Amino acid sequence: MAATDSAKPCPAYSRALRPDLSASQLLYNGYIGMLVNAAVTAQTISSLVFAWYGLNALTSENMVAEFERYRLARLRVLTGTLQVAASVGIIVGHFYRPILLISAGGLATMMFLGVLTRIRIKDPLLAALPALALCLLNIFICAAAF
Repeated sequence: MAATDSAKPCPAYSRALRPDLSASQLLYNGYIGMLVNAAVTAQTISSLVFAWYGLNALTSENMVAEFERYRLARLRVLTGTLQVAASVGIIVGHFYRPILLISAGGLATMMFLGVLTRIRIKDPLLAALPALALCLLNIFICAAAF
């Protein structure tokens, strides 16, 4: 591939290459492309973070203590297993949308419940921010998948 090939504009965004499209259609296509890129990035982040958190919940002594502090020790293994399964589901969901919606929706619900748990045990609101951010990230993944 020549060096000039990489400098060529994408056909969907170029008026010169797509004179049949109006300026608003070209702009819309550009926004859709950005949304797809953002959604794939969000899926990658979510799957990596939840694989790490899930494995941590299953293997870390610190997480055993945290779940006892949350008064949810009996749910630690289930939570970790669901997080790892959902992280795999998000990857599989890139190719099969229903799995993506179930996985991201489940993780968003889990993180919403995590925020409520932090509030229930009277943690500082700053401690709930990671769960809130991951909840919103997975809501975005679900919305973008529709």
